[in-house]
Amino acid sequence: MSRSASCANPGTPGQGSHSVRLSSLPLPESRYLPGVTPRGAGARREHIDWDALGETELWAYSIDLFNARFYWEAHEGWERLWRAAARGSAEFSALKGLIQIAAALLKVQSENEPAARRLASRGIALLSAAAEQNGTLRGLRLENVMREARTRLLDAASPLSFEQAVFELAPEA
Repeated sequence: MSRSASCANPGTPGQGSHSVRLSSLPLPESRYLPGVTPRGAGARREHIDWDALGETELWAYSIDLFNARFYWEAHEGWERLWRAAARGSAEFSALKGLIQIAAALLKVQSENEPAARRLASRGIALLSAAAEQNGTLRGLRLENVMREARTRLLDAASPLSFEQAVFELAPEA
């Protein structure tokens, strides 16, 4: 499959609508939504030993989490990779941009549109800076991610709808 950032079929939140899984790791039973669900609710961290994952598996699993609408959990995975990336590198900027886009989608879920748009704008700027250095991150075309985020989070009419805002990421093999 060679799509790089595709539109998500609205589907049931928490379900990957039509994405191909990149990892064999189990998805959490429930998601954490800051300010909505208690921090200990569901199987957020307990189901996976984040520290035991290699970089490639952590990247793939974070994409799976994002595509299944587990944005907080995807952010946690990408943050681990971001902390290990060389400061100022394209990878550093791209990972931070993905973290911001995931955070923007969390804000759409919690109906905080101004914060969602602000985070999306920051994420797109970071992805743009990374794309100038290198157009892809681990097979993910950054231009496609920026286009989807801009269309669905910045240029979309108000109020932002979660079902219209979501999209999937699909790195090329």
